[in-house]
Amino acid sequence: MNAIKRLLFGAVLLICALLAAVAVNQTPVQLQFLVWQTPAWSVFWWLLAAFVLGAVVGFILAFLTSFKTRMERRRLQRSVDEQASELQRLRALAPE
Repeated sequence: MNAIKRLLFGAVLLICALLAAVAVNQTPVQLQFLVWQTPAWSVFWWLLAAFVLGAVVGFILAFLTSFKTRMERRRLQRSVDEQASELQRLRALAPE
């Protein structure tokens, strides 16, 4: 129940912050990259687009990094399993 209250409070806080950001950042701006100009959007939409783009790029980079780590862990686990089976085989052959 406590977790639900915290989640609900966080959602209400996020909505309030979002509404405050929309209310404050209504000035339309036009960005220019060399010779290309963007349409005039409010500052809020540019900030939101930058945040979403950053989140997507961060998620992709985190996925790629964790993918490499998972592949390395699987390779190392196979090596450990092979060495454990070799050790068992050698223990079975050793005289007592």
